[in-house]
Amino acid sequence: MDTEDVALQRFEAAKKGGAKWVVGTKEGQPGLSEIDKKGNWVGTEIDYIKIILDEMGLKEGQYRFKAVPSDKRENALADGGAKRDGVDIFIGTYSISESREKGSKKKPPVIFAGPYLGTPQKLLMQKASATKVLIKGHHRSVRSYTDLPTLPPSKGDKDDTRARLCVIKGSTGSKYAHEMADKGEGPPREKITEKDDYQSCANELTDLQDALLSDATILRGIDERDNENGDKYVIAEREVGGLEEYGIGLNKNSRSLKGRVCDAMEKTSKKREAIYKKFEKDRVDFNIKMKKCT
Repeated sequence: MDTEDVALQRFEAAKKGGAKWVVGTKEGQPGLSEIDKKGNWVGTEIDYIKIILDEMGLKEGQYRFKAVPSDKRENALADGGAKRDGVDIFIGTYSISESREKGSKKKPPVIFAGPYLGTPQKLLMQKASATKVLIKGHHRSVRSYTDLPTLPPSKGDKDDTRARLCVIKGSTGSKYAHEMADKGEGPPREKITEKDDYQSCANELTDLQDALLSDATILRGIDERDNENGDKYVIAEREVGGLEEYGIGLNKNSRSLKGRVCDAMEKTSKKREAIYKKFEKDRVDFNIKMKKCT
């Protein structure tokens, strides 16, 4: 065991009845990771990590879940589960990226096990009719990100019809939206709003926001929960950017723990497929090669 792999040491202690291991995840992601009315964590991401931990020999009652916002994940992993704001492992629509593996002045580096799933980014918008969405009170045809109206009002025109975009702090969608804005594509920076959670964005898809940019898996969960009659939301047909690959996040020193997590992921691949198969219509890849585990 690596002397610096504190998370693995805590894992072994939890198996023997010590302090509970801390599993970080995202809160407020319908169908993926959320707290139900009984106070229990539920969703596909929760189901998947439970299967992995069970395969590793850690049973329910020997670990607990902790909500971590998107922009706090790296710091929480660096702190570790023994600290108040820290976690030992993280799962919850956590996209693998080189910048997260390298770290920055504000955020420490992390390592990933996986990926276990690939998902495109899409737009969620308010439905106006069978073929149109509602943008600033106007009926528009929006099939992709570049279809969002972005032209500023002409001189003397007080009707600003530029689309207002909502994204999540620290998310891939936020990074993409700001990069596109700097290129002069999509909504400009002044029309991009960052929120702490997805539900806040979805709740404002009326008179405050026009579109939510996020992973197709996340948007599908919101749509299935709040759009039972099919008359509230529309998920844009075309994908935005490339495929986002979800990984399980670990402290940079948890190399030995990563090996165990990867082994468990390999052994439970069929169960993973069954859990995420419902996202098949959104072009989600749940048979993705786990290149971070090789």
